[in-house]
Amino acid sequence: MKTFLFVFLLVIISSCHTETGDYIPVRSLDLSSCEKIVYQEIVVKDYLLSYPTGIFLIDGKLVIKDEKGYRKLFHVITKDGELVQEFLQSGEGPEEYVSSNFNSQLSNDCILDMFDSSRKKNISFKYKEGYFSFSSMLTAKTNEENIRELVNCGNYYLATGVNGRFVDNRFLVLDTLGNVKTAIGNYPEILPDLLVKPEEDMQTILFNTALFRRSPDKQKAVFASYKGALLEFLDLSALPDSVPVKSVQLERPKKKEQITREHEGWVYGFEDVYVTNKNVYVIYNGETAVDNPELGRYILKYNWDGNLLHQYKFDMGLRSLAVDEATGTIFFVGYVNDEMKLFFGNL
Repeated sequence: MKTFLFVFLLVIISSCHTETGDYIPVRSLDLSSCEKIVYQEIVVKDYLLSYPTGIFLIDGKLVIKDEKGYRKLFHVITKDGELVQEFLQSGEGPEEYVSSNFNSQLSNDCILDMFDSSRKKNISFKYKEGYFSFSSMLTAKTNEENIRELVNCGNYYLATGVNGRFVDNRFLVLDTLGNVKTAIGNYPEILPDLLVKPEEDMQTILFNTALFRRSPDKQKAVFASYKGALLEFLDLSALPDSVPVKSVQLERPKKKEQITREHEGWVYGFEDVYVTNKNVYVIYNGETAVDNPELGRYILKYNWDGNLLHQYKFDMGLRSLAVDEATGTIFFVGYVNDEMKLFFGNL
């Protein structure tokens, strides 16, 4: 994932500004007291894990988002590893997708949403009687060519992006027909000291795309930056007027002594995010490419108030995760012996 250049970041070297002008201190983590999880492998049949960018849980099944090397984007398997369905084919047809990002959303009403940024379309699938089927498609009716996310928030859709109207406002709010209603939200202040080259466009670099996951009840969302380790907890209940934000900054974004042409000294933040209506789970890296050239090995659990509840450490790099809070079971994809494998354990 370190080869991708999409990130979302609110940060200055030692602290950050919120929209109200308050400072967000960098919180240090004591990772020496992390819990360790006993886990077992789930042997996946008829489907080779490639590079999953999300796992969802529904009706006792796992929905794995994994597009590398496959025509279908989503793969539904049982907890015993049996493949039961694959859906959403790549292509330019009316029920196909052209481009996918790292973010999809599953709601309490069993609707799975995926935004195709190339066509500015939100594609929805409904889970019913054991299978997903095409439900609807919403097109963002705007001339903006730089929408990166379009998230179903119930009565409204929230869009993020770069350039155009996103230069002055962080979000566009759309109605359920895809019409833009308003632009809201401010970008945080960013010091030019973060730039390797002063002429670079920091807003494009840092706000182009982020891990953005919405809670199943559509009332909350979280941004997690890939660089700099910023978590932002968003309250969606005030739409369309505002989006209150609570921010947690875990790392200073750069180690200047490690800046090179390859990775520019960035401290990597979060590899994946899983959300429930109660909690937020993130795969955390917290190191530079020099210190850790592989994936993050920690999972952090937060509540929606931004309070850290638990820390877990693993003996492998982690790519994606999901948590069944009813049973206390965690499912995760890890990188072992040059292979992606699926595991489960008890929290």
